[in-house]
Amino acid sequence: MCGRYVLTDPLDILRALFDFSSVPYFEPSYNIAPGSHIPAIGRESRSRNAFSLSLLHWGLFPSWTQDANRSAPPINARQETIHEKPTFRDSFARRRCLIPANGFYEWKKISNTETQPFFISSKNRPMMLFAGLWDSWRTPDGNWITSCAIVTTAASGDLAEIHHRKPVTVLADDAEDWLFGSDRDSLPTEERQEELTAYPVSKKVGNIQNKGADLLEEIEFSDKPAQGSLF
Repeated sequence: MCGRYVLTDPLDILRALFDFSSVPYFEPSYNIAPGSHIPAIGRESRSRNAFSLSLLHWGLFPSWTQDANRSAPPINARQETIHEKPTFRDSFARRRCLIPANGFYEWKKISNTETQPFFISSKNRPMMLFAGLWDSWRTPDGNWITSCAIVTTAASGDLAEIHHRKPVTVLADDAEDWLFGSDRDSLPTEERQEELTAYPVSKKVGNIQNKGADLLEEIEFSDKPAQGSLF
């Protein structure tokens, strides 16, 4: 699961890797939530070495969507089933993207009523790339919405103690393989993904109105459930 993430570095940093013709304006945020318009890197043509950077709606509406109000669009796509689920199948084969991020948040369950947020980032780089899928849908009133979802996989090691899922990350050297791939062979292996590190942060991140840099401040944390008062 990936339901909140951080992107504060200038998007121009990505020009050196992907040579975009233009870079859209994006307001840096320490608390990006589903429903936001987020930067995503895609193929500009069928030719390799041709990339674009666009703002996409986070929450994927398949092209065949009938009723957008029936349920919330999925923000994540499970790696294990994207090749067969109708919502993601066609995008996995033909419409892939990369979503830049400085890190993401995940919540560890402490008790039935308490969770603790953690900030998770790469051990080796200030910015990483999430594997993503996109699609375009024409609304009943004739407008087009281009949207995306982040691909997730099973977490392992220390990260699995926080949450059982994590975003699939793509190293810059493997970006073309992911963007121009069409089958499961192009999914990055665990060894070809970012090494991640995590620390506890304030529960203020749970409120999407909070977007400041203070959300990344590490806090003291005990994994023992809070004790209730008798008085």
